[in-house]
Amino acid sequence: ADFYTGWLQYLDENSTCLVRFEDMRENPVEEVRRFCSFLGVSRSDDSILGAINECSYTSMRAKESQAVSDSNQESGMIMRRGEVGEWRSVLRGDSLDLVQKQAGNVLSELGY
Repeated sequence: ADFYTGWLQYLDENSTCLVRFEDMRENPVEEVRRFCSFLGVSRSDDSILGAINECSYTSMRAKESQAVSDSNQESGMIMRRGEVGEWRSVLRGDSLDLVQKQAGNVLSELGY
């Protein structure tokens, strides 16, 4: 929380492009287009859609499964369900209270 609070203090919209998972899930083409514009890069909608499909949850989960399988590890999967707000079902009770107490202000400032 302290890191993000400090980071937000120096946030300059001209030199920083904040990309939130939720925004990418809701409007992926528009968000990638916005990010490309920030970087000064031009890409066609077909190129953007190709990148989005290549990085979709389904595609990334399959790549992760293959990497874990190739390494003969029994565990190592870090992706859960790739759902917006999934943390609400993972964190409960005391854990959720602690996050709210420690990071509630910065989470609110970031739109959570």
